[in-house]
Amino acid sequence: ERPTRGSRADGHAFAQWLRRRGDLPLAANLELAEARLFWTFPTDTSGMATAPVRRTSRVAVERFPGGMLVRRGRRVTTLGRPSER
Repeated sequence: ERPTRGSRADGHAFAQWLRRRGDLPLAANLELAEARLFWTFPTDTSGMATAPVRRTSRVAVERFPGGMLVRRGRRVTTLGRPSER
């Protein structure tokens, strides 16, 4: 229905769609959170995802069901326990 924005942006858009529906499995939620530690996925004015941009900050935090991931430099730490809901 729409032109591709690249495999990384398309995969992110699909994962977000599954997350909104409540159909994203826990392992995919963790993978999505980890990807968002290293990449930002901006949207254009129409709400469509544009090409992702590598994060330049050395610290980032992303939530997943049951906890969060914290990135400091190249090290990623998991806080909390992953849960299905």
